[in-house]
Amino acid sequence: MADVYELFEYELYHQGKSLHTVRSYVSKTKHFLRWREQHLGASDLTKVADLDIKRYEAYCRQVKKYTPNSIRQRLSAIRA
Repeated sequence: MADVYELFEYELYHQGKSLHTVRSYVSKTKHFLRWREQHLGASDLTKVADLDIKRYEAYCRQVKKYTPNSIRQRLSAIRA
């Protein structure tokens, strides 16, 4: 089976995203999924809940102190 990240990259390229955007989205999505597994114990990629994303956003804002633009970029990558 193809790696889920390879499939994600393929889909982003197919949508016409630039190489920079593809790399950024893959990196940010990997970060979210690692965080989700470590903090929520959730590893099923097919069951990402809105609440998971809201918790991640709060983590980025309160713990990591990311800028609003950085948080927006991370959330865009997850939505993709």
